[in-house]
Amino acid sequence: MTLYGVVDANYGYRKASGSIDVAAGDLVRVVGGASDKRTGLMDGATNGLSGSRWGLKGSEDLGGGMKANFVLESAISIDNGASTGFTRNALVGVSGGFGSIDLGRTYTPLFYTLLGSDATGLSGHTTVSFGQGLSTHESGDWGTTGYFGPNSPSRRSNSINYTSPSFNGLTVRAQIAEESGKQTVNAVSTNVAKSSALGLSVTYVAGPLSVSYAHDAQKGLQGGVPVALNAPAATANAGKTTTNAIGAAYDLGVAKLYANWSETKAKATAAGDTDFGNAGQYNLGVTVPVGSITLIGQIGRNTVKLGDSTQSIKGSGNDWVLGANYDLSKRTTAYVTAGVNGNLKTTINAVSLSKKTSTAAVGLRHTF
Repeated sequence: MTLYGVVDANYGYRKASGSIDVAAGDLVRVVGGASDKRTGLMDGATNGLSGSRWGLKGSEDLGGGMKANFVLESAISIDNGASTGFTRNALVGVSGGFGSIDLGRTYTPLFYTLLGSDATGLSGHTTVSFGQGLSTHESGDWGTTGYFGPNSPSRRSNSINYTSPSFNGLTVRAQIAEESGKQTVNAVSTNVAKSSALGLSVTYVAGPLSVSYAHDAQKGLQGGVPVALNAPAATANAGKTTTNAIGAAYDLGVAKLYANWSETKAKATAAGDTDFGNAGQYNLGVTVPVGSITLIGQIGRNTVKLGDSTQSIKGSGNDWVLGANYDLSKRTTAYVTAGVNGNLKTTINAVSLSKKTSTAAVGLRHTF
């Protein structure tokens, strides 16, 4: 068994101007003029390189080339010491010449496609968002809130996962999740909303080139976790959300280039509900190693078209991030970064509103 983790903290600045929220019974609620300004010590999930975490992992040799494996991983807020329990990863499975099969809560295939094509490594200051065409980052989970509510998450609960071995550089990932039924707690029964999800990705690696495609579709999910039918938020995202993404990276030696594109479509299926949504993004990035220092730059473009029976939203905006990482050792990195994410200028029922988050940070990350 192995104990491992990441401790990442930064002294940073963060200013979020404007906001977009999801209300019960509505796909979109827009609130203009809101502002959240913070300066001080923050965990790496906000502005940093990585969210702090600790975990346990291990394997057992079953013979015949097979192994049993497990991973339990918990997030840590380094600014206040709070821990979430094993909500980052909690899985058990088997692996062998056929690949690996894992059960529990873990990353989606979509996550791996965007991870491999992001110059920042899906850090706390990345321009890449998850399935919404807009970076939110407020939860440190790349878009668990936003335009389509907590859809297209980076992780998914109650999942069955398969990862193939590499066939001449080609790797396939598949994920399914489904739950429905009734829960009884203290003699009180609650219907559980029927939820289903499917994730697929195909990744090809050949020397300095990597290319990946991912598809993610889910119905009746709230952030990858089923919710009770009588919960107020259950009606907000009762329809189907579909995300497609393409990512690529190419290592030139003197620099590494990154590019990705994704589009998310949301469609409600409840009778009489006219909600719809379409959000997209593309990002271009580069990393340049200079001795022990790695320079990082990335730009992104967000587009969105949303609406329901009472309002319509159209908008676009540009994101950017610049940074430098200095490797003090193999496991310790100092960093500095600044940028803007979630930038969007919208027209909502002929009224102009805007939203963006500006960040800057100096920090330190240690892995063990």
